[in-house]
Amino acid sequence: MISIIIPIYNVEQYLSQCIESIITQTYTDFEVLLINDGSTDKSGEICDNYALKDSRIHVFHKKNGGVSSARNVGIEHATGEWINFIDSDDWISADYFEKLMQDTEIADLTFWGFTLHNPDGSQTEYKPKEQYACGKDKIESTLAYLKQNQQQLEYLGYTVNKLFKTSIIKEKNIRFIENLSIREDEIFTLSYASHINSVKVKSSLSYNYRILHSSLTHRKKPANEYLCLIEQLNKVLHPYSNTQLLLAEQNSILIHLFNALIADKPFAKSWFKLLNQFITKGQFLNQQKNITNKKMNLLFKYNCKLYQYIITISYCLSNK
Repeated sequence: MISIIIPIYNVEQYLSQCIESIITQTYTDFEVLLINDGSTDKSGEICDNYALKDSRIHVFHKKNGGVSSARNVGIEHATGEWINFIDSDDWISADYFEKLMQDTEIADLTFWGFTLHNPDGSQTEYKPKEQYACGKDKIESTLAYLKQNQQQLEYLGYTVNKLFKTSIIKEKNIRFIENLSIREDEIFTLSYASHINSVKVKSSLSYNYRILHSSLTHRKKPANEYLCLIEQLNKVLHPYSNTQLLLAEQNSILIHLFNALIADKPFAKSWFKLLNQFITKGQFLNQQKNITNKKMNLLFKYNCKLYQYIITISYCLSNK
C-alpha cells in the first residue's frame, strides 16, 4: 500500500481536482492523508466531505505550522509500505501509481519527471533519463545526474516526484526541517538517500505541477533561513563522497550565501561575515573551474578579491 501525504493550506480553488485525480486511479491500494494546516478558507470542509465519501481518505486538522510540519504529521500516521507526497494544487494522471508500481522490484527510492504548468498556460515537460543503480558509488552518480543535467532541472529539489520506503524514513527518523521553507525537500531527499541500497529513475510525466505566484517558492525569505539551509546541506552531505555531486551542492551553497547577503542588513557585522564566506566559496569553486552559474562565473572570472568585493556590494545594494 502507498501512503499519499498531501499538505493543505488555503487551496479551495484547486483541492477537489487534486483529490479527484487520486481517488480515480487505476491502482487502488493506497491511503490518502490530508493534512489541513490551519486553512482559513473552505479547504478543511472539502477534506472532511471527501473523507465521508471514501474510506481510504483520512483527514488531520492542525494549527498552521508550514508545509514541513504538515508533511511530518503525515509521516507519523502513514501505514503504507511506501510514501508519496503530492502538493494540494497539483494533479496526477489516472495511471500515475500503476506506472510506478508495475515494476517487479521497486527501488528504495524512485524518481520521475513531471509536466510543469505555468501561470500563462504554457507547459514544460521535464523527463529524466531512465536508469537504475545499486551500491553507494552508482547511487551517488545517479544523484549527481539528478542534481545537474541537460534539462537544467534539479530533480533533487522536489518532494512530489519521488517514492520513498516508509520503513527507512521511520527507522532512521528522517523528517522535514520545520523552520525551513527553502529546498527543505532536497534536505529530506539527501538525508534519506544516504540510507538506501538502490535508486531508480523513470521517465514518466504523469505528475502535473502547477506554478502559482502566490506559492511559498515565490515569497521573500529572511537571511537566517538561507543560513539554516546551508547548515543543513553541510550536515546531510557529510556521508557523500561523489565529487560531481559535492561540487554541484557547493554551487548551490554559493547561491544561498548570495541570497542571504541580499536579504541581510547591509554593512552589519553579520553581513560582512557573509560577504567573506561568499567570496571565499566563490574563489574555491573558481579554482576548481566549477562555477555553474553564469553571473557568478563572470564575478569570479578574474581572481581579484577587491573587484569581487566591489561588484558584490554594489549588486546587493542595488537589490535592496
